[in-house]
Amino acid sequence: MFEEAAQATGLAPGALGARLREELSRPTLTAPTLRAWRRGNKAVPLAAFLATCRIAGIRPDAIAARMAAAAAGAPDAALAELLRDLYA
Repeated sequence: MFEEAAQATGLAPGALGARLREELSRPTLTAPTLRAWRRGNKAVPLAAFLATCRIAGIRPDAIAARMAAAAAGAPDAALAELLRDLYA
């Protein structure tokens, strides 16, 4: 889901990293960490996912719906419910 949100920002990786460092107040966020998040090699903190959604101007539940439509399946019900609750 993080990769979908990252793509929705329309930012180059370096620009996205700079925005996330600012949004998360995390000056030590490195390019390798961002790459690992985008590839799915490292767990993405919820705060980073939500910040990326804010940067992209998209709601997290819309990312889940987009992914579900692409996979032609239903999103994980518990995750979808959590995201709806967060942004209700």
